Amino acid sequence: MEIITTTPNTLSADQILQIDAIAAAAFGRAASDDSMFVDTRRHIAGSDTIQLAVIEDIPVALAMYRKCLGGYAIELAGRAILPEYQAQGIGTHLLKQYIVEEQPKLLATYTRNPAILKMLCKITPDVFPIAGDGELQDYAREMPGASLLDDYAVYHIDRYNEDGLYEGNDPALRPLESTILMRRFRGLQSVRNALVVTARVQYCTWNHNSQYRLMTCLSHLHCVLQTCYIEPNPTSTM
Repeated sequence: MEIITTTPNTLSADQILQIDAIAAAAFGRAASDDSMFVDTRRHIAGSDTIQLAVIEDIPVALAMYRKCLGGYAIELAGRAILPEYQAQGIGTHLLKQYIVEEQPKLLATYTRNPAILKMLCKITPDVFPIAGDGELQDYAREMPGASLLDDYAVYHIDRYNEDGLYEGNDPALRPLESTILMRRFRGLQSVRNALVVTARVQYCTWNHNSQYRLMTCLSHLHCVLQTCYIEPNPTSTM
């Protein structure tokens, strides 16, 4: 897999069209969907760095990043993978490559997708709100549009329109380990809301075979969700 790292100002016309196509397919939209087109172009313009993953000359995935929290953190501003290439570790590989190149201290994102939380847990065990970490919660509360609910999780209320981001294919209905994501984080019961996620980046090394290895630096990297601290939630209905 080839990773092309670029910026909005240096994207070619073909690359922009490729990004449009990947985003539309990943979110189950028609390529001619005007709202999807506008949203994708807005994300491109608001990004600092863009990655394209290419397999056998076919662009299959993208990731966008931008500085946030006064430049201290990096927001995962947009990610999309063609459906036939999902669940193959491509998103994690893109993020690891970005971390090695840019060495951010803190990551942040807005999401309704348990796959994003699982990806971050492959990078570090310090992922809020999975891990009970007061400092990471404070960072989450500083993100634009953030609101604290239930004295624990942080959400961006009304981030999406009334149809939600996924228009009927909401990943918040999927499980994070054994619990449906929106049951664990009740603020996601509205399709308009997003969970605010922050993660502390672990130190890492990059060997000459270009294989990523995490080292035990600040904490043991037991990055499996069943060992992460989960704040208990009251029983809730769908």
